[in-house]
Amino acid sequence: MKFKVLLSCIFFLIITLSLWAQMEVVNVIRSGISEPSGLHIVGGNLFFSEYNEDGNIAKISLVAQDQTPAVLDTNILYPYDLAVYGRAVIIMDVVEGSIWMKDTTGFIPRQRLVSGLELPLAPTVRNNELYFTHYRWSDQTSQIMMIDLDNPDELVIVAEGFPYLTDIEFVNDNELYFGSSAGELYRLDITNPEPLIEFVAETDGLIHLHYHEAGERLYISESDSGQITYVDLGVSEPTKEVLLTDLQIPKGLFVYENELYFCQQDPEVISKVTLEIINSAEQVSNDASPRVYPMPVSNQFFLQHISPATPFRIVNQLGQTIQAGLANPNEGIPTDTFGVGTYWIQIENGDTLPLIKQ
Repeated sequence: MKFKVLLSCIFFLIITLSLWAQMEVVNVIRSGISEPSGLHIVGGNLFFSEYNEDGNIAKISLVAQDQTPAVLDTNILYPYDLAVYGRAVIIMDVVEGSIWMKDTTGFIPRQRLVSGLELPLAPTVRNNELYFTHYRWSDQTSQIMMIDLDNPDELVIVAEGFPYLTDIEFVNDNELYFGSSAGELYRLDITNPEPLIEFVAETDGLIHLHYHEAGERLYISESDSGQITYVDLGVSEPTKEVLLTDLQIPKGLFVYENELYFCQQDPEVISKVTLEIINSAEQVSNDASPRVYPMPVSNQFFLQHISPATPFRIVNQLGQTIQAGLANPNEGIPTDTFGVGTYWIQIENGDTLPLIKQ
């Protein structure tokens, strides 16, 4: 009996140590950065903004041995947040009240996309539409606004009358989650002609949001408590759970290849932690067929229900290969150079999927 108890204790200790190792925080960038805030990862490149007077926009390669940050742009006063759209970085200039676009190589001068705003924040791209929050000092309320990136002549107000909103994030292409400075997390179905705002959870100083589709989790950085939490949206009654604690003012969040990257302010580092996630769909079935998301596509698409580094190729109507490579579940595949029309994606397992470019 004592031997069985001893074995049980050893087994419990091994499992506990294994789980602790999975949550080990690793600093990716430990020097040469100042007040990292916004964060976005695409194509193996990590883009970030520095929220200070120097206003640097920089990137590092997560696959190269040399991970020294390369500055793409500078002298943007306090660029709080950014997003990546195709080959452009979208930058929120909170001092000038402008939204800029800068090419991801850094060689082409930045171009102003929108001007005349009071406090633009929280960019997120849905297909070819840029959504962001706009805080108006004049009446101390926030709007959620949208602009068509292919025709950026008109600003559309999606919703308004909120207190100060800190971030917004799309889930499943129609639900927009957003958080306020008071810590409340809400969701809004933008496809509903009469959208209803629903309360989701209470947080402690919500700063940034990031949705990880493969895990069906919405990650939240909470500055006041120094925590990163998440809401599992794959269950019928989602509740907030704690992932990491004892962080120093966590900000920007992004999941890339099952690793959650995030910014910290003291010390000024960009860190990561490895995630071990089985989403609710995988708990029911592991044989989900690959699919293209979203459909139709604009500037990039994702292949869902595939293994990491899955070989693929895209062919046109003549059967000519126009793109080939390795696809990962959470990494966008660019299509901004494609013409409008129907293409076919051939995957290593033999599946052929239609791809409609709009």
